[in-house]
Amino acid sequence: MGANERIMWEELTDALLDTLKLVPWLLVMHVLIEVFEYHAVSKIKFNKALRGPLAPLIGGVSGILPQCGFGVVAADLYSRKSIRLGTLFAVFIATSDEAIPILLSAPTAQSATKLGVLLACKLAAALIAGYALNILLRKRELSAVDDGIVVRGCHRHELGEHSHEDHAHAPDHTHEHPARDEGTENCHGACAATAASDASDGETGTQSVAKKQFDFRCFVLHPLLHTLTVAGYILIVNVVFAVILYFVGEARLEAFLSSSKFYQPLLAGLVGLIPNCAASVVLAQMFARGSITLGAAFAGLSVNAGLGLAVLLRKNRPMKDNFVIAAGLYAYSVAVGLLLSFIPL
Repeated sequence: MGANERIMWEELTDALLDTLKLVPWLLVMHVLIEVFEYHAVSKIKFNKALRGPLAPLIGGVSGILPQCGFGVVAADLYSRKSIRLGTLFAVFIATSDEAIPILLSAPTAQSATKLGVLLACKLAAALIAGYALNILLRKRELSAVDDGIVVRGCHRHELGEHSHEDHAHAPDHTHEHPARDEGTENCHGACAATAASDASDGETGTQSVAKKQFDFRCFVLHPLLHTLTVAGYILIVNVVFAVILYFVGEARLEAFLSSSKFYQPLLAGLVGLIPNCAASVVLAQMFARGSITLGAAFAGLSVNAGLGLAVLLRKNRPMKDNFVIAAGLYAYSVAVGLLLSFIPL
C-alpha cells in the first residue's frame, strides 16, 4: 500500500471512529428525549393560552424543548386558524431538531457553549418575530381551539405509521373529536399529535394502566433505530469531509470556509428547506465540527423546523400563503444568520 492510499485509509478510519464515539451519547440522548416526551410533553395541552399575549413565548419555549412534535402541532393549529402567524413562526424558528442530541453527544465545553449560544439566539429571534407578527396581524380572526389536542411521544420513522399501528385496538373517538386529522400525528418520524379522549370516557382507566406498562418500542427500539439513522448521516458527513480533506488539504479547506462564511447562511437556509432529518443532522454536525458559522447553523436549523413546513404545505390553504410563509421564514432566518456570522464561535 502506497503512502497516499495509507493516508486516505487513515482519514476514512478516523471518520468511522469519530462516528462510533458519538453513538453511545446519541443513544442516551434519544432515550432521554423519548422519556421526556412520553412523561412530560404528553401532558402539555394546546389550549387558549396559545391565543393570548404569551403565545409566542409559549411557542418559542416549546420549540426549544428537546422534541420535534410542536412544529407539526403548530402547523396543524395554524391551518385550522387556531393560532396566529407569529406563534407559528416562534415555534418554527425555535425548533432545533437534531442539534441538541448531536451537540450534546460531543461532551466538550466548546460543544456545550455552541449549543447554548445557538439556542439562546434561536429563542430570542423566535420571540422577536413572533411578537412582531402577532402585533401586526392582531386583527386576524381565530377559530375555536380544540382543548383535546396534546403532544405525546414515541419515535416513529415513517410519516403515517403511527395512526394505523398504535390505534389498531384503541376505541374509536372520531365522533367525540371530529377535528382530529392523521396528518398531525407525526413529526420528523418522531413525535405525534393526537386528539385526547374525554376524561369521563369509560376506557380511561384501561388507558392509564397501559401507559404504566414498559413500552419496549418507545424506550428501546425507536431510540436505537433513530440513533442508527442519525449516526449513518453523521458517518456520511465525516466521510465526505475526510475525502475533501484528503484531496483539497486542511489549509485550503479552512481558507475556503473562512472566505465564504457570509454566504453560508444563504446556502444553509436552502438545505434547511429539505423536510428531512438528514438536513438538520448535516447542519448540526457541520456546526459541531466548526465547518459552518453560528449564523449558518442558525439559518439552516431555523428554516428546517422538523416536518412543520411539510405539514403546513399539505394542510394549509390557500397554497400561496404557504409559499409566502416559507419565503418569509427563509428570509428572516438568513437575515439573522448573516448578522450572527460576525460572532466568532
